[in-house]
Amino acid sequence: MSKPFTPIRDQRLSDKVTEQLLLAMRKGDLPVGTHLPPEEQLAKQLGVSRGILREGLTVLEARGFIKRTPKEGTVVQSVRGDKLARALAAQLRKATYRDLMEFREVIECRAVENIVKIASDEEIAKLAELAEIMPAGEDSVKVDHYFHYRIAELSGNTIFSSCIDMYYDLIREIRQKSLQHKQRSESVQQEHQAIVSAIRNRDVSMAKRAIRSHLNAVRENIEEDVK
Repeated sequence: MSKPFTPIRDQRLSDKVTEQLLLAMRKGDLPVGTHLPPEEQLAKQLGVSRGILREGLTVLEARGFIKRTPKEGTVVQSVRGDKLARALAAQLRKATYRDLMEFREVIECRAVENIVKIASDEEIAKLAELAEIMPAGEDSVKVDHYFHYRIAELSGNTIFSSCIDMYYDLIREIRQKSLQHKQRSESVQQEHQAIVSAIRNRDVSMAKRAIRSHLNAVRENIEEDVK
C-alpha cells in the first residue's frame, strides 16, 4: 500500500490525525476494508506519538469510520461514518463543561456497576495498581485519563471508552491546569483508590458514591480554575 500521509506539524495533533485519515478515505486511498498499518508504523508516517495517534483513531472509531479489534487490527469500516456517532461528537463539542461532567457521571456510574458484576479479580487488581500512580505535572493528566479509560473499558461497553476519550479531549486544557497542583493530584489519587476499594468489595452503591464524590471534586476544582 502506498503511503498517503505526510508528517503533521500543528496544534491539536489528534485532530490533524483525524483530518488526514478522513481525507485519505474520501480520496479513495483508504477504501472500505483497508487494514491500516500497525500503530507504531502509522504514527511514524504521520510524525506523531502513538498516544496522539490513538486519540485520533478513537475519534474515528466513535464516528463509525473504522473498527479496531485485537485480531484484525484497524480496518476502514465506512468512508461516510456513522450519522448518529458524528452527531453525538458534534453535540459534545457544543456542550458546556457542566454538561460534559453530567454526561460523564451517568457513564461512569453505570461503568462501575458493570465492573462490579463482570470484571475479574485480576482485572480489578490491575486497576488498583493504576490507582496507586499519580505523578505530578503533565503526566498526572495522562494517568488520570487512563484510569478512567480503563473503568470505561472494563465496563464491557465500547461506546463508554470512546465517550471518555472525547470528554478528555474537550476539557484537556482545563484539566491540565488543575492537576498540575500537587495537592489536587494527591487528592485525585486518594479518590481513585476509594473507587477501586468499593469495586474490590463488589459494592455497587459504594462504587457509585465514590465516583460521584470524585466527580464532584473535579467539578469544583474546574469551576475554581475557570473563574
